[in-house]
Amino acid sequence: PPVSRRHVLRVSGPDAAPYLQGLVTCDVSPPHGGTPAAAGGSLLTTKGRVLSDAILWRGLPPAVSGGCADAVLLELPGSAPVADVVSLLESYRLKRTKVDVSDASGDVSVSCVYGTLAESPPAEGGEDGPPPDACARLDPRFPALGLRVLSSRPGGVGEDMSEEFPDSPGTHGILRTLSGVAEGAEVVGRTPLECNLDLLGSISFSKGCYLGQETTARAYFKGVVRKRILPVILRKEDGTGGGAPNPWIAAAEGAREAARQHQQELDAKAEEARAAAEHEAAERAVEELAADEEDESDDEYEYVESDDEDDDDDEYEYVEDVPEPPPAPPPAFLPPPPLPRLSAPEAAVIMSLLQGEDAEAPAAPAGSKFYLEAEPAPAAGKKKKKPVPLLETVSAPRPGTSVVLAMVRLEHVLDADTWDLGAGGGGDGKANAVRLMRPDGTEEGGWRFYPYLPLWWPERFDARTGKEVP
Repeated sequence: PPVSRRHVLRVSGPDAAPYLQGLVTCDVSPPHGGTPAAAGGSLLTTKGRVLSDAILWRGLPPAVSGGCADAVLLELPGSAPVADVVSLLESYRLKRTKVDVSDASGDVSVSCVYGTLAESPPAEGGEDGPPPDACARLDPRFPALGLRVLSSRPGGVGEDMSEEFPDSPGTHGILRTLSGVAEGAEVVGRTPLECNLDLLGSISFSKGCYLGQETTARAYFKGVVRKRILPVILRKEDGTGGGAPNPWIAAAEGAREAARQHQQELDAKAEEARAAAEHEAAERAVEELAADEEDESDDEYEYVESDDEDDDDDEYEYVEDVPEPPPAPPPAFLPPPPLPRLSAPEAAVIMSLLQGEDAEAPAAPAGSKFYLEAEPAPAAGKKKKKPVPLLETVSAPRPGTSVVLAMVRLEHVLDADTWDLGAGGGGDGKANAVRLMRPDGTEEGGWRFYPYLPLWWPERFDARTGKEVP
């Protein structure tokens, strides 16, 4: 169905690409082979905060590009501050820059197809692919979000498919939330790394300067990211107990077991190194004793150097052996995260089982904060610190669902010792027992939260720095 309330800005003119190259976080390079290309990106403020995320389109057919071969279309979420984006684009346009910025929302429709529609135009006589007045590309942020289709016809491809696939408003929003991809108002005013734009391929760290680049690069190469947006399933305690779902128990147990095995390997290597050092010391003592005995026997004889040996040495040129480079050190050990990695369908099934048949969406609007029910006692001699929220919702639950996107403190949920749900870890199972504080000041206890990792989450991730490890 058509993606509701999407905004499309058209940046046209010979200087469109280099002009945007200095303003957006992604690389605005010409598409290969002249085929349409889509890239995820964002526009930042001078302080390096997200003004709006965007999908940039290049190499579009004339019907979609407005007849300008150099045009770049910026597809913005409906909740994005479009007026602020246009103001930023206009403020950085120099008089000599041959660029025109216009609103193409009325000329270009945006649809999303969750299926297998081909990206390329249909072959002669074929039926696959989008029609000639449209172009389609997999969502550049996460392909499982489906195909994004731009069309120059009102209603777009969604109207053509409405008979076979009736409109279902909000479905794409649920899919996006379950997939852990934040956009629009959910990311405005936050840092790009907190919004996972680096993990979703929406930032180029090699293309050069752009607005907000200095702050972003410094945080990426030298900083620490303590919070990131994750999908979270909320559950209200009903007094029946039941414990945490199996995927969370298995992930936490796997992380602790991997840490134990790694410690055993370190202990074994340390023992081998100790034994090798003792053996080497013993051999060295034997060699020194033998050398002393040889020196005593050598005192009985007198050696005279021969000039012939020196002459023979002059005939040769001795070259010292080039030492081989040291082997590359093995990759640092990174314990697996104690959270399950779930696809959107898997997360939807678990959410449904936790909700039950007649459950309503929890009343947790955007900006709601969750604190531990039982705050840890301060250390001896230390003052009690002000409670810090473990997560803050950036989106409210969709109708009929209990999943939200939330800014989560990584040190709490990615540490197997801290994230102890009480099954086999020796803990009390209160690591995810929280109380809800809504923006209006109302408070409610008895909540559990279950964050999980989307499929696009990197395999090697350092929870201490909050960044991907190559």
